[in-house]
Amino acid sequence: MPVSGCRSASGNTGNREPATEREQLANGTGEILVLVKARADHGDRSIRECGHVYRAPCYTISGMSVKRGWLAMAVCAAACHPATVVQTATATRRALTVPILADGTLEAPPGAEVRAPEGGTIGAILVREGQRVARGTPLVRLDNPDFEQRVLASRSESAQLAEEQQRSAAELAAAQRERDHLKTIVDSDARLIKSGAITEQQRGADELNYQAAVQKAQQAEAHAADTTKRKQIVDDARRALESRSTLLVLRAPVDGIVFNLPRASGISIAPGQLVATVGVPQHVRVRARVDAPDLPRVRAGQRMIVKFEGLPNQQWDGTITLVPPGLREVAAREVGEVIGEITGDATGLPSNASVNVEIVIGEKASALVIPRGALLRDGNARFVFLYAGGKARRTPVEIGLIAPNEVEIVSGVREGDRVILPAATPLRDGDTVKVAS
Repeated sequence: MPVSGCRSASGNTGNREPATEREQLANGTGEILVLVKARADHGDRSIRECGHVYRAPCYTISGMSVKRGWLAMAVCAAACHPATVVQTATATRRALTVPILADGTLEAPPGAEVRAPEGGTIGAILVREGQRVARGTPLVRLDNPDFEQRVLASRSESAQLAEEQQRSAAELAAAQRERDHLKTIVDSDARLIKSGAITEQQRGADELNYQAAVQKAQQAEAHAADTTKRKQIVDDARRALESRSTLLVLRAPVDGIVFNLPRASGISIAPGQLVATVGVPQHVRVRARVDAPDLPRVRAGQRMIVKFEGLPNQQWDGTITLVPPGLREVAAREVGEVIGEITGDATGLPSNASVNVEIVIGEKASALVIPRGALLRDGNARFVFLYAGGKARRTPVEIGLIAPNEVEIVSGVREGDRVILPAATPLRDGDTVKVAS
């Protein structure tokens, strides 16, 4: 007879009762916790003692000839190997992007930096920070008293040489006239000596005067040439200084928005120092520092996504324009400094801001994806465990794109299948599993 009001298992094998002990504990849900200890012994067959607390629906087995030892073994086996609790994820189809992550810095495009050609101080700031300017607009005036004195000195020297050049030219002209006049006399002496109009002594004196005039004219010509050459050198230097002095008024190299202006007048500026920047919002460059192992996968023309922590809900698209052939060390990292350009309007980004860059090396508009942690490897083979009717089914798969947290499944899994995520206990094909609530 079954045990009244409880769950029992007995067989009609005479009046002999099963060699088991039960302890029943109500758990408050209408179920009974049964502690079963098997102590059955049938001749040479003995059941090793097994103790386990298990839950079972209330049932009665009666009218059956079941050997007590086998019943105890079945109860013990079921209780000692419970189902493994697992978590699952559903294979879904959506857009998949495979990025390389890098840190970067915004830069102005080439030619947009305004640097001081000479040292000095800020004499005047002629525009406002953030003002839109046209190419050639004066931005800042530099003052350099020493440089201005050099310009004045070169002008004065040029003026003095101009006066000397005029005197030399006048002296040369006079010497040439005297030489030419004496040459005429010497030529006429040759005729007069034949007619006896002059003596040989007179002719000799005229010849000496002529030779002295020739020498004086040559000296005057050399002096005039030297003065002209010196003035040319001084004038070239003066023009160079004057040209450089005009550069002390710094102008916008391109159309754009001016920023990074000096804080106030009177600030000392060194030669070559950055004084202002004229940015083109539609052509902001990004210098992204890509770790050495990732650099071979980066190509010019790839899409990039720029994010700024100060504006977490926005992002800017761009394109990689230059991939350097070499590496450099930055903060104990070997990186390649990849150059990209933001293609949209980047007026919301601060100049020279530090940004996060995602370089897209692969993407699909519609890919069947699962969590990357669900993908397992056995040698070169890839597989997953599918959840099917309370069992873990090992399933080989082929994969496509691999993202940091997701992987594309090309074959082996269908949309809507539930893949089992890794658990503390390794699974085998066919293991009984239970999905965690």
